[in-house]
Amino acid sequence: MSPKRSNYLHLQGSGPIPEGWDGIRIGSEFCSQLVPSIEDLRSISEKRDPGSLSLVTPVAGPDEVADVLRAVTAAVSMGWGEVVVNDWGVLAEAGGTGGIGITAGRLLMRFRRGPGVFDLSEDPGDELDLTTRRYFAWGPLYDSPFLAFLKGKGVDRVELDPPRHWLPLPDLDGLCFSLHQDSRLISVSAACPWLYDEKKGVWRSVKGCGRHCLGKDDIVMKSEMLTEPLLLRGRAILERVELDMDGLNLPDTVDRVICERTP
Repeated sequence: MSPKRSNYLHLQGSGPIPEGWDGIRIGSEFCSQLVPSIEDLRSISEKRDPGSLSLVTPVAGPDEVADVLRAVTAAVSMGWGEVVVNDWGVLAEAGGTGGIGITAGRLLMRFRRGPGVFDLSEDPGDELDLTTRRYFAWGPLYDSPFLAFLKGKGVDRVELDPPRHWLPLPDLDGLCFSLHQDSRLISVSAACPWLYDEKKGVWRSVKGCGRHCLGKDDIVMKSEMLTEPLLLRGRAILERVELDMDGLNLPDTVDRVICERTP
């Protein structure tokens, strides 16, 4: 019998919260302009059990870490259940925060999911046996010093980006895992497309961000190396994924599934 896994939805923007989800994630993995305000955090705390809420924090420059940490402190004080960290500076400051789970986001985990990776679905020759292919699929999870470092910073959960060709996970103790079910991170663009002024042909400063990407349709990108289109969401370049959860034989430690969109 498959274990009960919690289903978390990454909520885009500040719209109504859909029913039927065990948890809700807000924030951004990639853009410091989308860090929720204290008012945003308080508002969503009034609509849901705070223990079922996850604050997702982005990569942050030196001038942005303080804003991210203010949101983290507020989420902790409101009793949120999880903070997802994607920046080493933020982890250094927020790690070990009492009373809340710290999750290493998929940017910290350094998974390589681009279209140019090895085809791991079958052994392309005698050189790559099953063990080697599993390492290419889940490399950071085989790095014991790296995982020990994360645990030392208060990390008790790790996010998994699905590989292009599924291979069994390594056996790991002491960590729980969240699996992104419907998206795979390919890359991060150099600049946000919503800050481009088509009339003037120039890029606007990030200070002019109006959070226009929230609630907008994804920008579709084509890749000659992929049959499916890529999605540009803010600065994130994602590939849509449809995992057959029943056929993956996941260990019980993968106890949370993350969706970027409602079915």
